[in-house]
Amino acid sequence: MMHTRPGLVPIVVILLSIGASAAVTAAEPAPIADEEYKARFDAAIGLHDRGQYEAAIGAFGDLLAAHPDSPTLLCELANSCMAAGKYDDAVLQAERGLEYPGVTRPFCANVLGSALDAKGDLKKGEKVFRKPIKESPDVALLHFNLGINQSQQERIPAAIEEYQVALRLNPRHAGGWRALAMAWQNTKVRPRAFAAFARFLTLEPTGARAEWAAKQLEVLFFQGVENKGIDPSTGKGNINITLDIGNGKKNEATDALSTGMSIVAASRWIEEWEDQSDSVFFAHAFESVMSIFEETDAADGKEAPFWRESVLPYFREARQAGHLEAMAWDIRRSQKDTEIAAWLEAHAEQVQGYRTWSSAWKPAKQ
Repeated sequence: MMHTRPGLVPIVVILLSIGASAAVTAAEPAPIADEEYKARFDAAIGLHDRGQYEAAIGAFGDLLAAHPDSPTLLCELANSCMAAGKYDDAVLQAERGLEYPGVTRPFCANVLGSALDAKGDLKKGEKVFRKPIKESPDVALLHFNLGINQSQQERIPAAIEEYQVALRLNPRHAGGWRALAMAWQNTKVRPRAFAAFARFLTLEPTGARAEWAAKQLEVLFFQGVENKGIDPSTGKGNINITLDIGNGKKNEATDALSTGMSIVAASRWIEEWEDQSDSVFFAHAFESVMSIFEETDAADGKEAPFWRESVLPYFREARQAGHLEAMAWDIRRSQKDTEIAAWLEAHAEQVQGYRTWSSAWKPAKQ
């Protein structure tokens, strides 16, 4: 996951223990008249962004020796220490930085809270995230990292709320969709987890995280659906469907979505599809499942406004624009399947049309 900032290069990815990622957008340097200083600052940022954390620590340290009261340098040094796994040093420098007036508080608090989480001090980390959220409620990354913190404390409903706030503020944050998908999967809300993983893959379709997420689509899709072969007593196929109701709570709309998913999955073994490849069937099934999601939108939306307002519109508008088929193939390109690669190559213009549309898509203002 990458975030960019004006005038500087992308930041590093910080991996947390639950497998989601939290990135901290670096602070802007205070106005500096010394061009040499500014060049050295930018060079230190570049070292960090290229993953040369020890070199970045040294570079920021050198700058800090000449400017010991710079909260920007203290927080940047803390960020590089955290990325290097030096969490105690990160906490020390971030706490120092936060003492100064004029500090970019959301950035430095994200560094401090993430470092505390990495140290296992989750209660203190939670407090660090909550305080600046009261001051700057529109900073998406604060909500995301608080969600990570809540997930690590196994407060999944609270984590889901924070991920949703973060995604309303920044709908193109791939890591946020991945974290939300994992949380929904954890609470056995199968349809929403499926859609959130798919949305993540529209933003980050390649790499190790994408490869794992694409596999989760298949796991969720066929969850509870089992082909037991031919029933000797009838000579007909025997497909068993078992539904797992999330947390034992009754939610008719979500249960209907899950049932619809299972029925589509069970069609894998009917005559029309049994001789087709897994990739061809998935592309068909993906469109079918999204159609079911759209049809039950109104009912589920009563209890799940985020689902109605922030999840479904993307897929609905993709269908209206004729992009669901290309999406179904493209989100699984990390699987290194020769058939997927061949389809994407043979339909290059269609795929590019989808990617261009997806990159430009924005949700309606809420």
